[in-house]
Amino acid sequence: MAIWGCIYAGQRQRLRYTADMRRLNWLALAVNASGVALHYLQSHYTYDGLARDVPEGSALGSVAFILMMTLALEAPRRGLFFGSRKIMPPAELIRFARRFHGYIFSWAATYNFWYHPIDPKPLHYTGLFHTLLLFVQSALLYTNAHRDPRWTLALEMMVLPHAVVSTLYKRSGLGAMFTFSLLAMFVINQMHGLNLPARARWTIGVTYAATVLSYYGARHQWHKLPDILRIPILEYGVLGILVLLSLLMRAMRRLEGNPQTLHTKP
Repeated sequence: MAIWGCIYAGQRQRLRYTADMRRLNWLALAVNASGVALHYLQSHYTYDGLARDVPEGSALGSVAFILMMTLALEAPRRGLFFGSRKIMPPAELIRFARRFHGYIFSWAATYNFWYHPIDPKPLHYTGLFHTLLLFVQSALLYTNAHRDPRWTLALEMMVLPHAVVSTLYKRSGLGAMFTFSLLAMFVINQMHGLNLPARARWTIGVTYAATVLSYYGARHQWHKLPDILRIPILEYGVLGILVLLSLLMRAMRRLEGNPQTLHTKP
């Protein structure tokens, strides 16, 4: 609630982006630091976070939704597929993402943070480090760093090491799926916001494809090749639901603007 208050205050003041940290930024940083300290004490004395009371999928889904909402948020800059802007989300969805993503992302990061205890295990440390970076990002609101494409891409890509370390620690055998599936999103969408020359993008794409084919071919696991599409299908699937909701809201507003259409006789 305190971070939401900081975001709301910044929006009410109609702050412009600047290279300097304002008082509001330091306040948001202090709020996040206080939350981290509080959770550290809670983990030290009682250990369990929200994991005893809420489903694990809710914590995973909260952070995953950040990636899905980012597709709409970054669409004007990097498109949806391979940098092309021929297919774009509705303007209403983009405006919603720009206005409310701070509230959604801050809630998701905080909820996921309190789901896990602060525990000295590799899988906890990688997730904790990513969450702390998200807290820093929320404190950088209305600064140039907040929307620096290299920094925001790094925040997105930090999901990869955490996913790989978690799968290795749990011995789930899903390390390759998460690695290639998340890198598929990088090739399809994320790298196209870095203003890379066409040759560099082609090089990255061909290298990725060759690596995938070599990995599954050497192990004779061609039946697992479709696994690399799991995360792209999930992310674009949720984006599709958001698009449908946006179009539904557009249709409802048009009906409200033309009430006579509701009483038209057949």
